[in-house]
Amino acid sequence: MEIIIGILVIAGVMLVFNPVMKRIRKINRIVNKDRTVCDFINELEGWSISHEESDGLRIVIFPEVNLPKYNLYITFQDRRPTNDEINELLHQLTNENSKVSKAHSLNIPYEQYIKNL
Repeated sequence: MEIIIGILVIAGVMLVFNPVMKRIRKINRIVNKDRTVCDFINELEGWSISHEESDGLRIVIFPEVNLPKYNLYITFQDRRPTNDEINELLHQLTNENSKVSKAHSLNIPYEQYIKNL
């Protein structure tokens, strides 16, 4: 019994501290913070984000008001992105030259930042 509990604890720790899961949670936080980031993702070559169910990476969106949560699916070239591609997407969203990072550092949505350019 102790062995099974130990295995479950180790599996839980590996899941929580997995670098890919951290990147996915970071992307999820960015999209939950600012839904207009979806426009930026759709502008990137090969990337797509949509509410239509697909084989893509699923992220859950939690509206701020009392509305039901919903899923968005991120795909790269119409397929589920690999770990390296997820890393590249996160880099595109968070590097210092990114329009998303610049908009969020000014505490404005991405869409408003683009209009002000």
